Amino acid sequence: MPARFSSNPVVRFLPGRNVELATPLTFYDPQELAWDVPKGAIVDGASIPRIFWSIMGGPFDAGYRDASIIHDWYCDKRLRTWQATHRVFYDAMIVSGVSPAKAKTMYFAVWWRGPRWEERVTHNTNLGFDDRLGSGRSDGDFAAADFSEGEPEVIQESVPSPAEDLDDTALKQTAEEFEALVSQSDISLEQIEQLAEENTPSLR
Repeated sequence: MPARFSSNPVVRFLPGRNVELATPLTFYDPQELAWDVPKGAIVDGASIPRIFWSIMGGPFDAGYRDASIIHDWYCDKRLRTWQATHRVFYDAMIVSGVSPAKAKTMYFAVWWRGPRWEERVTHNTNLGFDDRLGSGRSDGDFAAADFSEGEPEVIQESVPSPAEDLDDTALKQTAEEFEALVSQSDISLEQIEQLAEENTPSLR
């Protein structure tokens, strides 16, 4: 089956720029993977670089809203890779009726300047100090004794995006140049990803 939303969600706009889901939302991507967001989830569109809002519209405008909810939730929870999370944002925009040019521009935005994370496995989560050791010991006098054993913990750590250190002027200039580029050429998603891996992409 094609990519699709399971239903039209009911949302409640909160003070500021927050949106709360009054009903659950599920998006099925082209591989039939379900992206679920529960009732009660609160999102703010922060996963989409603000500099692009003035060019393409805010994250909760018209066709962006449902895709932004999916993207925000998974950027916050980090349940899947950042690459898959950014890609589902593009797929959900297309299903919502956003034009390919605008969807590609926003895809570039989140890949280039959006959040990224990677998994780190730690085996030390369940270790602590043996209370019997007391205080006043040197650093080498603690022991991993009588501790419960458990599975290693997987931690999602933030990693920098290519454009993380650019100022607003450079961000806006690149955003406008990319919007012009994508409106004039049939650039692929793979080409967008390659461009977005650069701090200052060569768009001309």
